[in-house]
Amino acid sequence: MSNSKKMNFIYIALAMIFLLCLALSLAFSNQSLQTSTRSLNDDAQELAESTLSGSFDIRVISRENQNIALENSASYSGGTAYRVDWSDAQEIVVSFAADAENPPTTDPENPVYTLSVSVNYLQGYISSNNFDVDDRISLENIDGAGSSDLTALSSFSYTLNLDEGITGTYAGNEVTISGWGIYQFVIDINGQEAYSNYYAIEPSFSIAAAPEIAYNVVSSDNSMHDSFQFYLENFDDYAYIDEACLVWYVRGEGDDGTTYALCSSDLALANFSECSTSLYDSYERTGQTFLFNDNEISGKWEVWCEYRFNNATYSVSSNVETVETGDSFDYFIIIYIVIALAVLALIVVIVTSVVKNKKEKVW
Repeated sequence: MSNSKKMNFIYIALAMIFLLCLALSLAFSNQSLQTSTRSLNDDAQELAESTLSGSFDIRVISRENQNIALENSASYSGGTAYRVDWSDAQEIVVSFAADAENPPTTDPENPVYTLSVSVNYLQGYISSNNFDVDDRISLENIDGAGSSDLTALSSFSYTLNLDEGITGTYAGNEVTISGWGIYQFVIDINGQEAYSNYYAIEPSFSIAAAPEIAYNVVSSDNSMHDSFQFYLENFDDYAYIDEACLVWYVRGEGDDGTTYALCSSDLALANFSECSTSLYDSYERTGQTFLFNDNEISGKWEVWCEYRFNNATYSVSSNVETVETGDSFDYFIIIYIVIALAVLALIVVIVTSVVKNKKEKVW
């Protein structure tokens, strides 16, 4: 190959390498631009969540009607959560001061400012670090005010009583939020919104006293057997718990000799190893009260409850109460039967006497 042909080949190869590098460079630049655009759009979307300028003033009021210092905070779901014990907290008071230098949109010649309060609520723990879940409830326009003076709205406040809660409509259903859980408040003025921090009202972590249970005998709506309403005698010790952490158990033997647990899931537990079957597949059995129905199986039953705080390795058990179930018999039924037979006999005697008298008159 001549030197001129070699040089032409080298030039062509260099040109092809240059064009390939240029194409790759443009491709990476375009990809980088697209990524940058997505990031900017994502940031814009996040910023669009809060479109109202101003500041919240949120106070948590104790059961002694004092302000609770919000000193226990944690990072949560991209923001800050302030942690307060439910046993200490009675109310949350919310107010908002809009930024007068960046006011919400209104008619400058006839200004009208309409404020509304909404609340987002999740009965969960901040350890999950996720507020945007299906279980979260949003109650909109739970309170509000209006004024032609923007600064006058800063005197408005909304008070949420944690024990009484608030009822509203969510996803077409009437729901009530109250007690422990994570709260976030939203202020809307003329369609622009501001979001508060998170306020984690936490249930009791640990309780020194074991549950003390007792019961009342109650009639059953769907059974010939009596039912038993169990309750905590030391309710005050367990008034501010996560009710899912207080679980009731039943273990016993039916009159036919079969050993039972309350629910099928209990059969896998060590202290139910002698049980061969369950009264129910599932049963409502959490909380400070428990209604026991034997599912028409007569027998002798042991009932108790256990309290185990969320994710804790320890638990405390109550005393065990023993009850017996069987066919309840109402002795008033005998009285009613005797009275009915007596009345029937009287009617038969009267009818027989009247018929006999008529026959004698005919003859």
